[in-house]
Amino acid sequence: MVEIVRGGCGFTLLIRPGAVLQRLGVPTDGRSCVVARVLGCRHLVQAIVLLIWPARRIQIVGAGVDVLHGASMVGLAILDPEGSIYSFSPL
Repeated sequence: MVEIVRGGCGFTLLIRPGAVLQRLGVPTDGRSCVVARVLGCRHLVQAIVLLIWPARRIQIVGAGVDVLHGASMVGLAILDPEGSIYSFSPL
């Protein structure tokens, strides 16, 4: 079930990044839309992989990817305090 929701979110970010960013209150400039599309692609690929191979090891790797993404957002917030609000948006 989680994979289907993740895939849906990823697909939405790929096809309508501006609408998602606007709904979250994030500026919809070109850079933000590209970043949202990359994140959407990651979510979609991760969801597809977990649907095809639901093995425990693959789930652990997926969780590791999520942890790395979260850590990178914390790092971005530290390096760019002005943009930190975007680092903590639930994309």
